[in-house]
Amino acid sequence: MTSTTPDPGPVPDDPDATDIPSSREPAPDAVVPGEDDRDPGDGAVGSIEPPD
Repeated sequence: MTSTTPDPGPVPDDPDATDIPSSREPAPDAVVPGEDDRDPGDGAVGSIEPPD
């Protein structure tokens, strides 16, 4: 290592990657209504909570 700056960890090569909460979780709008039991309850089919 030639850098004297502490390594902050993995740095994304894509500048837009900072907008992604986690590469392991799909975006909220990527969840198909009725297919995900963890649906927050927006009134969609299969939601575990009534619409607000």
